[in-house]
Amino acid sequence: MNQAELNITDSRDRSFAAAGDQVSNVLGDEKIILDMKSGEYFGMNPVGADIWDYIQQPRKLDEIVAILMDKYGIDQERCETDVLALLAELSDVGLIEIT
Repeated sequence: MNQAELNITDSRDRSFAAAGDQVSNVLGDEKIILDMKSGEYFGMNPVGADIWDYIQQPRKLDEIVAILMDKYGIDQERCETDVLALLAELSDVGLIEIT
């Protein structure tokens, strides 16, 4: 599912979870993810790392957004847009499952 296919309305009923064939660890202030299938590494900033940690079990968009809004004090519209952009990128490279 690419970024164009992820929109706020359609994504509210979906769950997002990290795919199985990956490992992650903290390196400095980044979260590093290794895709075991492709051998590719991905780095995430602290906010991306929080999202990654939250989706280690299936989560709805509203859950992820509420946690981030509470933690970082950002507005809902911006938070939803940024979260969906990251989830679309993770989906594009096969690091998450969307159900």
